[in-house]
Amino acid sequence: MEFLSGPMTGTKHTHTYTPMGEKTKVEVAGEFKVQGLDEQATRKAALAQLEQLFNEDNAALKQYK
Repeated sequence: MEFLSGPMTGTKHTHTYTPMGEKTKVEVAGEFKVQGLDEQATRKAALAQLEQLFNEDNAALKQYK
């Protein structure tokens, strides 16, 4: 993903899901930027966004089992 506009302009990241039995390994690589936030607040915001993405993807993927 790459954000081209808005408060996260310049953020680039990938996230990969790897099935591991009953669990899923999530790997994230990238650089997160949020205008007006320091490093700790940016990290918190990025983790919240990734959690939301995972939950949405997880719900969608359950439809294909």
